[in-house]
Amino acid sequence: KTCHIYHVDLYRLEGSEDLNSTGFWDLFDNEDVIIFIEWADRLPEEQLPFNWLKFKVHLRPGLVEWEKGT
Repeated sequence: KTCHIYHVDLYRLEGSEDLNSTGFWDLFDNEDVIIFIEWADRLPEEQLPFNWLKFKVHLRPGLVEWEKGT
């Protein structure tokens, strides 16, 4: 089974119009995707699909820590 991986950086997000114009929501149409969202706190959580998994990644020199969110 093939899976596509996408990276989305929301640092410059100014509003939901930005997401609509870039095709961001189209990424969620396929079940076989993994989407890494950087600066996800700029997106209201209620706008994300109900079945998404949330992880926080902490990067430090020589160390990567994963934390499963709620």
